[in-house]
Amino acid sequence: MLAVARLLPRKIRNTLQKSTSYVMGKIISSGITSIRCLGCKNITVIQPKEFNFSVASVSEELMGTQTCHRTAISKPCKKCGKTLQVTYSVWEYPEDTFHGTDVWAENAVVIGKTGFRITNDGSIKLAI
Repeated sequence: MLAVARLLPRKIRNTLQKSTSYVMGKIISSGITSIRCLGCKNITVIQPKEFNFSVASVSEELMGTQTCHRTAISKPCKKCGKTLQVTYSVWEYPEDTFHGTDVWAENAVVIGKTGFRITNDGSIKLAI
């Protein structure tokens, strides 16, 4: 994360250092996600309060329940107007156990992302 942070413009680095956690139900996200527009190369920042996770799927597996929490954030690029979208999936399997994250971007490249983990109380928190 530090190597990526050094490549970001000063304004975004300052935002990264000042960002705070944001709680929504079971999900606690912290830190920012930064994306670079594929069209004009402008960097856009997504704050934790913009995440709106919901349960995308639930299935029963050998060790118990597997749950996928998902959020999709769309923003226009401030420079060229292209619609940029980032989708995060946080996997919980078995219940209350972190299993991994996936991140996808449309019309953009993710250059800095938020990580997550699940604590014993079942909340998902930042993983560094």
